[in-house]
Amino acid sequence: MPKAKINPRVNIKKGRKTTAGESRIRHLLESVADMVFQADAGGHITHANRTLLKMFGYTQSDLKSGINLLDIIVDDEKDRMKSSISRMIDEESREEIPGLEEYTAQRSDSSTFPVAIHLNRVIDDDGHITGIRGILFDTSNDKSYKAALQMSEEKLRFIVDSISDGIIVTDIEGKIVEVNNATLQKAGYTRKQEIIGQNAFEFIVQKDQQRFQQDMFETLLRKDVLDKVEYTLWAVDGKKFDAEISSALLRDEEGNPKGFIGVVRDVTSRKKIESNLKSSEERLQAIVENAPDAIFIYDSQGNMIYGNRKAEELTGYSKIEFMGKNIFDMGIISEEYIQLVAEKLKQFRGIPGGPQEVELINKSGRRIIIEVTVFPIAKQGSSEVVGIARDVTERKRMENELNQHRQQLEKLVEQRTEELTSANQRLQSEVAERKLAADELRSSEDKLRFIFDSMNVGIIATDLESRIIEVNDAALRMFGYKRDAVIGQDGLKFIAGKDQKRLADDLKKIYKEQRNANLRYDVTNKSGDICHVEISATLLHDSNGKPVGFLAILREI
Repeated sequence: MPKAKINPRVNIKKGRKTTAGESRIRHLLESVADMVFQADAGGHITHANRTLLKMFGYTQSDLKSGINLLDIIVDDEKDRMKSSISRMIDEESREEIPGLEEYTAQRSDSSTFPVAIHLNRVIDDDGHITGIRGILFDTSNDKSYKAALQMSEEKLRFIVDSISDGIIVTDIEGKIVEVNNATLQKAGYTRKQEIIGQNAFEFIVQKDQQRFQQDMFETLLRKDVLDKVEYTLWAVDGKKFDAEISSALLRDEEGNPKGFIGVVRDVTSRKKIESNLKSSEERLQAIVENAPDAIFIYDSQGNMIYGNRKAEELTGYSKIEFMGKNIFDMGIISEEYIQLVAEKLKQFRGIPGGPQEVELINKSGRRIIIEVTVFPIAKQGSSEVVGIARDVTERKRMENELNQHRQQLEKLVEQRTEELTSANQRLQSEVAERKLAADELRSSEDKLRFIFDSMNVGIIATDLESRIIEVNDAALRMFGYKRDAVIGQDGLKFIAGKDQKRLADDLKKIYKEQRNANLRYDVTNKSGDICHVEISATLLHDSNGKPVGFLAILREI
């Protein structure tokens, strides 16, 4: 059988000498059970392991004399082998992924046997194709070899295409050589041919391109994995989306970098959720900070964790002064109430409670009567307590005055009845009037006591146009509506018709005078019933101090 002539001992990489590293690799290949070879661009075999030489009946001397790939293939299949070699060394076809090909091999004694050959390209340091390498599998005793290998490839392809994250494989320059279905779907393509060959950098928006290139360079430099870095990407329809990319370096058989593989996860929805959560948190923070009642948060031992602006105003202490301090050590609870507060805190079992009257002593020494409602917040296995406190000092003063007036009136009526028997008719009329006044005062007192003893705090935030932007469960129960039916509605529609104009005027006055106001109105619930409420209203400011709406705390009266 004629053999093609080659130059012996010439390395495939343009005639340079074989390096120590390549010698070690070739030594390892000698121990491989399959037939392994390497050839130049003309198909001349430059290296073959012992398994291949033994299988074909050749020696190292024959290899030095020159053996071509065409020499080990039967005549009627040589043209197909020539075509495969040409396709492998053609630069325009380098993006084509080589597959498994079947041939009839011919030994030196002209005997034949079936083989499956897997070819791969040899690329030099300058990126040029200089030859081919391959593995031959003897399939004479394994008819199912190709089917098993094809099934394995199809299974791997199915797994990759079933992954919901995008997978992109590029060469070292960033040119796309393979993608999965998730990548096509997100990028807006229908066929792989539409995206393969494009540069991955083109899908990065301009503001992120330099950072992306630097990240890829550092990955190449450190030979490391780049994990979960966020970029903004383009889709084919021109729309942008946020993505999280993890990438790793791909290497060839000799360990040299040959490309990148990246996993692309669309995080647009997650970013939107994070943004909405942040906005909601800021809105709720503004509501709490600007609430007209003092709001405290403390742990089960009474250590202060948080207090809003009204809490600072009520106690006279700044947040810095009371954060982390114990309420009993600060001396803000009067002696008469220390035991009561300690027992309430000890007995607290995570159930809302109150309202409860407590006397405070603020920083300046002034005594203040507050009415406190508490409820629990579970946090990582521990329990914190939220207290909403309203200054009722003025209300208590008025109650005392009312009691004194009542006693004085009763005494005066009694004295007048005994002393003015001669003017009985006139005195009876006067007594009746005074008793009526006393009854009204007593009724007012009872109603006031009922209001504060049955307090169920409702909180509503609106914009400057009175449209409701936030509402708590207590207010929803008061109106009898679900949250979706209330948010965005004009808050005035829940006020009885006769009071709507008055509330609108009061809100304008609060906005104009920049002050708080405690007012009473009639509200109409879902069933059409009229409910009497006391509303503490104040302006709601943004972070720049600009009025953006109203905050109202409703207590059913």
